[in-house]
Amino acid sequence: MRRSRFGVALRAVAAAGLLFTVACDDDIQFVEREPFNPPPDAVAGFLGYYDAADGITTCGNCHADVQASWAETPHADAWASLQGSGHAQSFCEGCHTISERGNALEGAVGYNFLTADPAAAPDSAVLAVYHDVQCESCHGPGNDHAIDPVNVKPLASGYVGTALENGCGECHEGSHHPFVEQWEESAHNAGGGFARGRIPSCNECHNGKVAMVEQFGVDAEFLETDDGEVMTHTCIVCHDPHGSPFESQLRAPLSEATPRNLCVKCHNRRTVPTQ
Repeated sequence: MRRSRFGVALRAVAAAGLLFTVACDDDIQFVEREPFNPPPDAVAGFLGYYDAADGITTCGNCHADVQASWAETPHADAWASLQGSGHAQSFCEGCHTISERGNALEGAVGYNFLTADPAAAPDSAVLAVYHDVQCESCHGPGNDHAIDPVNVKPLASGYVGTALENGCGECHEGSHHPFVEQWEESAHNAGGGFARGRIPSCNECHNGKVAMVEQFGVDAEFLETDDGEVMTHTCIVCHDPHGSPFESQLRAPLSEATPRNLCVKCHNRRTVPTQ
């Protein structure tokens, strides 16, 4: 992949508004510069890539660890994979770029906004800022957060479903790859019968929010973290959206015949074994 991890670290330093160079006499010179570029879609406020050629997101200027992990995922090469598929169509591009798909915005925003009028569309370099499924595809526009990071938190949704107008299901659905439709028919979407206060100890498997913490050690905040509702096993319970060393961005391996196995963490003899 076309990612430079040294570039990630360097840009993380630059996010503080400083860029350094080392001279021959080992003196360090600091030069102020802007940590992010103005958003091409100024109305919605999507920042997109800081450096599209190297695949460095604007978010990655500060969140360098997440940038490095995300860079190894298929999302980071979503545009190239579409173009190389031999089946690229204009209606596919909204799922392979930053657009209204995956977040809470509606209407044509991001890439779809820039290309809504072909006669007035920006040049390819500007459009490339929104290529690939970047942080803002799920978290929404980052401009306000970049301006006021303490008070503005663009949290992604942890829920999913064909009835929702955000989340993984806005792209991972339909005849192309009907993942969300398959999930809706599965027991993982059946709800938390034991997790509604009757047997709290069962929450670690029957409430997706608790399972993420207890089974996978994940306490990342998302939009519905504190809404008081039981969450079924949505995509983010088993898949890490930011990337992982396991296949399909799973939070634990499937190939190990040990208690570390993703499925065994819940489907084990402590409760009711399933086949």
